[in-house]
Amino acid sequence: RWPLNVTEDGQIRATESLDREEFYEYQLTVAIVNHVASPQLSSVAELIVQVLDVNDNSPEFVFPPRRGASISISAGHRLGDEVTRIEARDRDEFSNITYTLVGGSGSAFFELDRFSGQVRLVHELSPGQHELVIRADDNVEYSRSVQTSLFINVTHYGGLGIGQLKDVHVNLSIIVGMIIVTGVVSVGLVSAIVCVRRRSQSRGSGSGSSGGGGHHGGCGGSLSSSPECDKDHCQCRASLPDPDAADP
Repeated sequence: RWPLNVTEDGQIRATESLDREEFYEYQLTVAIVNHVASPQLSSVAELIVQVLDVNDNSPEFVFPPRRGASISISAGHRLGDEVTRIEARDRDEFSNITYTLVGGSGSAFFELDRFSGQVRLVHELSPGQHELVIRADDNVEYSRSVQTSLFINVTHYGGLGIGQLKDVHVNLSIIVGMIIVTGVVSVGLVSAIVCVRRRSQSRGSGSGSSGGGGHHGGCGGSLSSSPECDKDHCQCRASLPDPDAADP
């Protein structure tokens, strides 16, 4: 439906509300006809109607995406570190969004940059949960604002990167991966130890059965003569008596 109408007396009127976010301008072709004169004369003109923007939209938070969202960060962050970043957008033209930390238990530990939305650490952390209550203003005529809240969970573990909503899932994946790797390495070590022990036992059995004479007892066996045992090579040698040295 066309939202503009041209009356016979030359007035351009809107037949419904206009929204700049939908259409910021309209092009009209207007014909002017002189019905009184003879011959009738006419003329055509092109008109462009521009819709001025009014502040009819409040800012919308991009991050955090919803009120009460939470992120996880490490307690190892240093003072001045950026731990996360707030972001909001406005559908109205010429908006200039600024951010304000208006309250919450975390206001003593973090500061919020008014223009960039950076959340920085200003006080040493200990494990726990901190809430930030944040307001975004569009700073145009008839200014509009919106508030949200963000929970920051401080943990013992984790890296020193900027906190995101998926940090908890990432840390959980890392822990599960470490458990799996540790299990695989442990099974491999146990298998290697078992193989080495079996190989050592096989070598020991082979050395014992290859001892001298017809006896299979290895170095601990006894021969009809006085045996001499080479302990270094685990082989037995028998010394037989000299028949010439026997008594007549």
